[in-house]
Amino acid sequence: MVKIVLLLSHGQASVEQGFVVDKNLITETKTKSLVSQRTVLDHVRHAGGAANVQVDKDFLKFAVVLGFVITIALTQKKRRESLHAQKRKLAEEEINSLKVKRNHIHTSIRCLIKSADNLAMQA
Repeated sequence: MVKIVLLLSHGQASVEQGFVVDKNLITETKTKSLVSQRTVLDHVRHAGGAANVQVDKDFLKFAVVLGFVITIALTQKKRRESLHAQKRKLAEEEINSLKVKRNHIHTSIRCLIKSADNLAMQA
């Protein structure tokens, strides 16, 4: 029984260690995706440490292209968010305009009712 408990505990150790690594990655740099960081970390571990990672011209070219792709994606995301914010602002302005018109109509209705009541009393 003790053997089973120890095996179960040991089996979860790598998962729990992964959680600790993920937490440290999140707190150190929040701007990069956790998936890409985890992939790089796994590759470095597989290579036997950062000193053993091979960086050749193809790898550098890939990194440069990837940087451009990320920049373009971020630019497009900012543009979409800006357009969404503009549409939202226009909708809010339209809602406020309609609320003002509604208040004027309610005021006019009250005045007309009051006027009609006065005329009915005089008649």
